Amino acid sequence: MTGVCIGLALIAAIAAQVPPPAPTVRLHHLHYQVPSISAAMADVVSTIGGTRVILQGVGIGVRLGDFYLLFNDRGPADPSAAAPGRPAGGRRPAVDAVRDAAKLLDAHGVVVSRADIDRAIARGIEGEQMLDHVAFAAANVETVVQQLRSRGVVANRRTDESAFFTIQNTTIEITRDTDLLDVLWCPMHPEVRAAAPGRCPICSMDLVPIPPPRIGSYSVDVTQLPSAGGHGTRALTLLIRDPESGEPVTSLIPLHERPLHLFIISRDLQYFAHEHPAPARGGTFDLNVDLPEGAYMLVADFLPSGGSPQLVHRAIVTPGARVSPFRADQALREDLTEKVVDGLAVRLAVTNPPRSTQAVLRFRFSDAATSAPVSDLQPYLGASGHLLIVNGDLTQAVHAHPEGLTSGPDVNFGTEFPVAGLYKVWLQVQRAGKIFTAPFVVRVGS
Repeated sequence: MTGVCIGLALIAAIAAQVPPPAPTVRLHHLHYQVPSISAAMADVVSTIGGTRVILQGVGIGVRLGDFYLLFNDRGPADPSAAAPGRPAGGRRPAVDAVRDAAKLLDAHGVVVSRADIDRAIARGIEGEQMLDHVAFAAANVETVVQQLRSRGVVANRRTDESAFFTIQNTTIEITRDTDLLDVLWCPMHPEVRAAAPGRCPICSMDLVPIPPPRIGSYSVDVTQLPSAGGHGTRALTLLIRDPESGEPVTSLIPLHERPLHLFIISRDLQYFAHEHPAPARGGTFDLNVDLPEGAYMLVADFLPSGGSPQLVHRAIVTPGARVSPFRADQALREDLTEKVVDGLAVRLAVTNPPRSTQAVLRFRFSDAATSAPVSDLQPYLGASGHLLIVNGDLTQAVHAHPEGLTSGPDVNFGTEFPVAGLYKVWLQVQRAGKIFTAPFVVRVGS
């Protein structure tokens, strides 16, 4: 019995001399100081892809696989100046920052997953921006804190989820490795998702619960009231039906201050209207409108309670019109020329990476008489502007909103187009209480 006790004591003594395994971490996010969060997200999505996300208590940015690019807009006025906790020199290549941070952790007994770094670099983080810090995720933050403390490095800031260290003028964050389930999204930008309540960083709308998937598509019944003499249409009645029961949908969640947005486009793409039918009895929506004889496409944009965002197309021909069927080869020519509408000049520049259908449409406003930049645009239906995008045969449509809320002179839209090709777009903004509409034709993709 004595021998057994001695043996156990020796084992315990040997175990006490064996150091615990080194803590391991993986690259979790890069955090940047940027002039505009929404513009930075749009640039990332348009160049290297990703999904816009809100990480509760961490930041706003873009998910690229299992790591993130996060942003805040509280940087210093001088982007070349270093701030406390920021790498000396202000700007530095992200790849260099990541590799240097990994070496510093390795040198202090914290093992960094090289595979995670290689994947991040492969996604295209080579750009040089105002990098605030590099963050690594750990299963147990306290274990990493204790390891670094044993090497003489003490956290200079702690939160409930993270610890921040400054090692050789480089700020490194160690954060808890967790991936909470996204349960909320922006109804206008469903790619913006979060695990906790918040606002969309693009359009500032409140995030709403992600609804369960439904089988089938919502439908819209359209009734026309003919104009006097039976030529054209003077009113429309719309009825939205549930995809499963076929019953009228009586509850819609307002999107940009209205329960229903209705776009009316003529087959020749010359007529355009953005209307908001009024709720009526039995779940119907009524709209007084003066439509000349012809063929039109109606695009209804709405969010049914308990459903997902809908963009439903309905083709109509007004009473008395004699028209041929819709043609799939609707002629479009690229048109980026400056437009002047009631004294307001609008110019458009398109940023579209090769072989990509993601693009950023950058509109700039000026006074047509003086060429002075215009900076007194007003919010229009809760946004700096609205953009409807259609292809030539009116089978594809996108209702887009700008990146952030601004009064001008620049309004930017980061948009995913359905496929490569030519698209007609109608931009709408508000100034001095008046709505301005300007049409362009853009080409995206190869």
